[in-house]
Amino acid sequence: MKIIKLQTGSVVLTDDLGNYLVRFDPDAYIESVYSTSINIYSAGKIKPIEVSEIIATKVEPEAEVPFIGKVNDLVQLLSEQFFTGQSFSAISDFDMIAGNTVLVAYYASTAPGTDPANPSGSDQNVRTLSYLTSGSLVVTKTFEYNSSDNVTKITVS
Repeated sequence: MKIIKLQTGSVVLTDDLGNYLVRFDPDAYIESVYSTSINIYSAGKIKPIEVSEIIATKVEPEAEVPFIGKVNDLVQLLSEQFFTGQSFSAISDFDMIAGNTVLVAYYASTAPGTDPANPSGSDQNVRTLSYLTSGSLVVTKTFEYNSSDNVTKITVS
């Protein structure tokens, strides 16, 4: 699938051939973020999108850009370039303050069932988000998942 921002401001989700699947209003926003997918809220409806199915993005009239990234990469891209609504992004909201950074660490790929906090063994699952101000650690969020790669526990330290 491809995500395209039209010159009208609307955003569309297309199949790989460019056929429209879903049209989002210009004020759509990212409603929630999971380990491998996001939900986009538009016109009273929520559309789930599996990040692994996105092959390209485009902001008209610019050229199409292949997408090879993880959930946080897509969230940041959509928040910055595609949606004017109130996008969910703990990463970019915190980063907007000068001197702040967020470090993202992913689980290592393991055999399923090896790590109880990451039972699927996926290396696409975020392990920690570390929030820093001027290089000093403020808080760390640690994520645990179930076998379907849905977050089941977030520990803040």
